[in-house]
Amino acid sequence: MIKQTIIFLIAFLGTLYMYFVYDEESVGFLLLLEGAYFVLAVLFCLVEKFRVKVTVKDNHFAVEREQSVPVQVVVENRSRLFRQKIRFNFKAENPMVGDRKRFSVEEVIPRGKVKTILVPISALHCGVMTVTLKNIKVYDLFCIIGMKKRVRQKMSVTILPKAHLLPLEVTKKTREFIADAEEYSDKESGDDVSEIFQVREYKEEDSVRDIHWKLSAKMNELYVKDYGKTLGSTVLIWIDTGKSKGKKREKNRAYLEALEIVSSISLSLFEQECVHTVAWYEKERLKVRKKKISKEKNVYELMNLLGTVEPYQGNELEMIYQDAFRGVYFSTVITVSLNGEITVNHEPYQVPMKKGKIDWKQLAFSV
Repeated sequence: MIKQTIIFLIAFLGTLYMYFVYDEESVGFLLLLEGAYFVLAVLFCLVEKFRVKVTVKDNHFAVEREQSVPVQVVVENRSRLFRQKIRFNFKAENPMVGDRKRFSVEEVIPRGKVKTILVPISALHCGVMTVTLKNIKVYDLFCIIGMKKRVRQKMSVTILPKAHLLPLEVTKKTREFIADAEEYSDKESGDDVSEIFQVREYKEEDSVRDIHWKLSAKMNELYVKDYGKTLGSTVLIWIDTGKSKGKKREKNRAYLEALEIVSSISLSLFEQECVHTVAWYEKERLKVRKKKISKEKNVYELMNLLGTVEPYQGNELEMIYQDAFRGVYFSTVITVSLNGEITVNHEPYQVPMKKGKIDWKQLAFSV
C-alpha cells in the first residue's frame, strides 16, 4: 500500500509541475481529477471505517515456547456496496523479559460479510504475552489512500517453557525415604499402618499381625490388610530467584533456560513416579509458593505457574527458604538459580553445553 501511495504522490507532483510549466488545459483537467480523487478517497475512507466492526477473541491460550499462537480476529463489513481492504496492526509484548514486536496483516472483507481471521505468531520467551490490535487501516477502492481506526483490543497468551525428558535416576535411598504426607498411593501398598490400601485373602507368606480378625470371623476365612503407601515429597526443586545478574539479553536467556530445566526435571521425576515439590519465593505475595507434583495434571499446572516466576532483589532469601522448610526433610534438594547455576544437595552441577546451548541428552541427574 505504501508503494501505491508513493506512486500517486509522484504522479500528483509531476502533474502539478507540468501545470506550471506548460499552458495546457488537459494538464489542468488531469490535476483537477487527481485532486478530486484524493478528496473522494478520503471521504470514502472516513465513511467506510465506521462500517467496520472488529473483535479480538481472548481465548486464554496456553502454548509451549516457539509454538504457533492463533490470534483470532472477527471482522464485520457492514457496507452493502463495497468490499474493504483492511490492514491490521498488532503489538505483542512480554513484560517479564522485555520482549516486544510489531506486525501487520492485510485482508479483504467482502461486502455485508463477517470474516474470522487467524493470525499465527510465535513467542521466544515463556511468560504471559499480551497481543494488542492497536488499530486498523481502511483503504479506498483502489487501495491507495488509507485511514486508521483505533481499536485497542487485547488478548493474553500463556507461553509455557519447553519440557524435555532427561536421563534421570531415582536411587533406592529416595524410593525408601520416609516423608510426611496427606496423600496415599492408589496403585501400590506400603507400610503406613494408619491407612489401609486393600483387604485381601490370606497367603502363607503373610504376617499374622496383618490379619483382619473382625472380617475373618464374619466370613469364616482369613483375610489380611495391605497398608497404604504415602505420597510424600522426597525431592525438592528450589528455584533461587535471587541470582539474576548480567546484561539484559544474558539475563533473559539464563532465565528461560532455568525455567526449562525446572520443568524438564519435574516432568522426568513424574515419569519415574517420584513425588516431588517445586518451590520459589513470590515477592508479590511475600511468601514461598510450593507446588507438589504427584499427578499428571500437576505437571501442566506447574508449567503455567513457571511463567509467573520473577527475580527477587533481596539478601534474605536464604532465611526465607529456611523458614519455609523448617522441620521438613528431603532426600535430595536441587537448586536452580535464574542465572543458570544448578546445585544438587549443595554440590555444584556442571550443565552440559553443545554449541552454546544446553545438551539435553547429557543433562542427567541422580536423586
